[in-house]
Amino acid sequence: MNEWRVSEHDFLQEITCVKFPGVVKDSGVAKAIQALGGTASLSQAISKSHKLELNFNADSVFHKSVFGERERVPAVLLRVKRKTYEAKVVGIVNTCYNFKSMCDFQFLPNANPDTSVFPLSTVPDPDSLLRSDATVPPLYFPSCHLSKMDTPSPYCYSNRSNSYGNRPSRRNHTQRVPFTLNAPLPSTALPGAMKVAQSRKLDHIVTIVKDLFDKRPIWTRAALLNALGLDKTTFSAVIPCIAFFFLGGPWRLTWCRHGYDPRTDPAARYWQIIEFRAQSIDLRKHLKLRTGEKENPVFTEGQIPSQLNSLFQLVDVHVKEVQNLLLSVPFKICQEKHGWVTAGTIDKIRKIIDEKATDAVVMKYGRTVPVQACEEQDEDSDDSLVVLSNQSAAESADSTDLDSDDET
Repeated sequence: MNEWRVSEHDFLQEITCVKFPGVVKDSGVAKAIQALGGTASLSQAISKSHKLELNFNADSVFHKSVFGERERVPAVLLRVKRKTYEAKVVGIVNTCYNFKSMCDFQFLPNANPDTSVFPLSTVPDPDSLLRSDATVPPLYFPSCHLSKMDTPSPYCYSNRSNSYGNRPSRRNHTQRVPFTLNAPLPSTALPGAMKVAQSRKLDHIVTIVKDLFDKRPIWTRAALLNALGLDKTTFSAVIPCIAFFFLGGPWRLTWCRHGYDPRTDPAARYWQIIEFRAQSIDLRKHLKLRTGEKENPVFTEGQIPSQLNSLFQLVDVHVKEVQNLLLSVPFKICQEKHGWVTAGTIDKIRKIIDEKATDAVVMKYGRTVPVQACEEQDEDSDDSLVVLSNQSAAESADSTDLDSDDET
């Protein structure tokens, strides 16, 4: 059996990998780059750590783009010659863009959009379209909006309504409210909530919780439990008397004081939610070993998060750089998705938390050296590029075949 030998290597060259959801041959590389927005869009997305946008038909305004998620991967890019069993290390792959969304889920016209789509204002006499002898091309009516979901998810359909509205919980009279920009918010508790608290003789606990909400109008469940030291049963009986629950929006999964509207108060940006997911290899490997720990709602510099995925209120991220980012208010009115804070600021805060937490792990436990494994490659050509990583063979099957003769 022949042995592979490495003729050259360059471990200083850092390379970004893009798992293109299609077959790319040598002559189709330019088409693939064009579908990704061109070299300028690629450079901007990589330098700013943004998602990578892919559009197979950039000329059509009705084509829905798909987005590649940025992932951290330990891998090596090899250029191999199969006939001579030679390999050259081209560089180190630290970042990979992977497209996991439904790229074939589109809503496109059957005919040419240039002739089938036109505003009625361009027609001299719109009533002429209703005549039986009128010659009208087949019209195409686009949908009001495309799906906000990029990945498929299972859903069990039933005859029960899926509308929440301000529907109270039958068990503890909680008001669960979906976030909108215009709908009124609950100003008082439901009568049943106060009866439950009084029947359990929890009036003194209600007063204590009310004092907390007077100082800070929005809390997460974990932060309240940490501040009060209550058991979950008592908490469920008391909290509906003081606050309602946000189902979505910038303050999702938080309890908001009755009568307080964060959509009209720029100071409410400090109580917005940020979802943090550990990105660095050292931090993820360490957190996977920590199981059963109590959720910590506060992040302090030099501290290691308790879980891989954590929810923090921005006011509870005790890092000077983060609090400096919150001093300015970029919007005059509250935005539906990001509230009073821009998407770029949210990304910066996530990056800062990841860097600070990784530094704490490395300082306390040392740096982790990832194990690299070589994936089997098909022997189709003499000279090709091979990525060595510790990902499974099933995931590598989705990678781009650079030697195929099919078009992009």
